[in-house]
Amino acid sequence: MNEPTQYPVGRWDVVGRLNQQWLEGDPSWWPKSKGSLIIEHDHETKPPDSWSSWRRQRLRPPGPAMLVPIAWTAFFLAAASFPLIFPGRTSDDQLIASALFGIGWTLTIAPLAFTGAIGNHPARKSVFDIYPIDAKSILIGLIFFAAHVFINTLFGWLAYLFFWIAWVRTVVAISEAVEPSCGRWLLPVTAEAYAASMVAEGWQKKERRFGTDCLVVGPEVGDSKIIIEGVRHHTGTYLAVSLLGRSGYRYDPFQTRLHNPIPANMLHEPPIEIANLKWENDDF
Repeated sequence: MNEPTQYPVGRWDVVGRLNQQWLEGDPSWWPKSKGSLIIEHDHETKPPDSWSSWRRQRLRPPGPAMLVPIAWTAFFLAAASFPLIFPGRTSDDQLIASALFGIGWTLTIAPLAFTGAIGNHPARKSVFDIYPIDAKSILIGLIFFAAHVFINTLFGWLAYLFFWIAWVRTVVAISEAVEPSCGRWLLPVTAEAYAASMVAEGWQKKERRFGTDCLVVGPEVGDSKIIIEGVRHHTGTYLAVSLLGRSGYRYDPFQTRLHNPIPANMLHEPPIEIANLKWENDDF
């Protein structure tokens, strides 16, 4: 069993507070640590010794930003049916119902966009894959909505039902997507070193020149892919290894919360051979 990883809080002035926080994360991201001298991350595991030149960077967990908006979503989706169940009690029943319905879905989708879950990336199955949003149920709902306009208004209730199904499935998918810890492993490098680097078998270089995008794509792990990205910071340039989920979130590959654990031999050694720089103790 791996020992819990503990990190001091409030002593960043010794090694450069802002830069250390860039790696370890802001204590406010984990409200349970408030008032404590340490932040415990007992789900994190230690990588093999071959990763000794790399350092863990914790990314902001997306879950807390979604709690309040999604909690209100159910209220607005339910309220959207009231003007239709009790017609004639508003100035425009259709408009009020549509507005409430639109607010409900906006409160669901906006946090996903804000936290980087919506967008094209290597872990997407296709351009139509908008996971964690349940696109299939939404499409069926739209078909019934069109039928309610052109055929019979009763189809509108079937559309409403499928939008509820889509919302429930979306919320379940979101809860699964935010459970693992978001993070990545960094290595200080130069752009020239990346151009001359070699990747392991089964990995594919997407870019020959260093940049702040996906540089290397690795094997699939369930519905996720291990990737290497370029990172620029005022302290230098870095390679970042993470497990890119289908949701678009980047997960720390060394942890126990992953729904599909990474096989031990897959990251037994860093997947790229590169001449790296040393970490500056004055900065970190």
